[in-house]
Amino acid sequence: MRFTRRQLRYVIREAIAGNVHGDPKKERFLDIAMNAMADGDTDRATSAILDSFWMDDTWPAEEDALEAQLAALAPGASQEEVEAIADQWLIDYRSGSLRPGPEEYEAQWAMGSSPSSARRKKRLGEATTINEGFMIPLQPFSEGYMVPDFESTEDMQLFLDELEPEEEVEQDVMDPESGEIWILAGEAMGEQEWFEGEVEDAPEESNPDELDNYDWDAHDRAYEEEREAKIRAQQDAWEKVLDKTIEHAKEAGKDWAMDTMHDAVNNPGMWQDSGMTQSSSAGEYVMGVGQDAAGDIADGIVNWSMDKEDQDVIDDLPSEQQAGMGAYGSSFMRDEAGRPSKQLFKEIIADHVYDGVAKGVEEFKKREGVE
Repeated sequence: MRFTRRQLRYVIREAIAGNVHGDPKKERFLDIAMNAMADGDTDRATSAILDSFWMDDTWPAEEDALEAQLAALAPGASQEEVEAIADQWLIDYRSGSLRPGPEEYEAQWAMGSSPSSARRKKRLGEATTINEGFMIPLQPFSEGYMVPDFESTEDMQLFLDELEPEEEVEQDVMDPESGEIWILAGEAMGEQEWFEGEVEDAPEESNPDELDNYDWDAHDRAYEEEREAKIRAQQDAWEKVLDKTIEHAKEAGKDWAMDTMHDAVNNPGMWQDSGMTQSSSAGEYVMGVGQDAAGDIADGIVNWSMDKEDQDVIDDLPSEQQAGMGAYGSSFMRDEAGRPSKQLFKEIIADHVYDGVAKGVEEFKKREGVE
């Protein structure tokens, strides 16, 4: 299948931003690579990028080319720079320009090396035991699905969940906690006595000619149309809820101010006491304490006072990170639908509550004839 540079960039961004074993609770491959770069460990950064592509058929020369590009980056390189290197390396890899020359190629095959085993041997060496407590000899490297190094039984189970029953594994699958071998190198999960699922027949190979003729432009247009439709729906829902919530906020602020003005006028001691809280009038007092009250009222409106349909729209607002706001980001940044984070939305509503407070104070003063 042929990919355009645009399609490759999309695939690369999706892959490298993914999580280990596809588990959102685990680290992203990009974070692993960036942490390794910060430690000066370009070998580990290279491994993270290759793992994000699920690659186990690279030659040392191809891996060395990626590692050399990472090593050439200046200290403190950005994520965008690392992604750009991964982008270009995959393009070069697919073009075949990184493969070893004919002499090196033949020499490595003559020594029994293959792309899939070269990387594994480089990482692990020629170990002879899996676990000192069990002293089980490692099986010879076998062509098949690459087995990662598991940190826990849960990691191994996640790997088995993703493994197809008919796929043979390259190395023994071992529980790191018990030392039990679940699948021997060169065997498939479907061959094991403990396996209770069904082994499907291998799918028919796709016709390369048909895949080459796939209309990627139509695919991209459909994707963009679906994405734009989703954004429009989010914008429409957000704008309706925003208008309704602002109106609710102003009324809530006004009601609070009217009630508090009544208390303050009938109990001057609330605002005539000496000290930091001293005010010259009931209105000044209410406007002062109204700033804190506006935040509390807005919190109640945003979190639980709207009807279910509107509340669902509010609860669907992005987090600060999703809206493009990092630890040092601007609080005015929004997502692609123009929606603010829920925290920023609460601040917006608090401003409108305070507008209602000011209106309530003026209306009370006018109605009751007080200053």
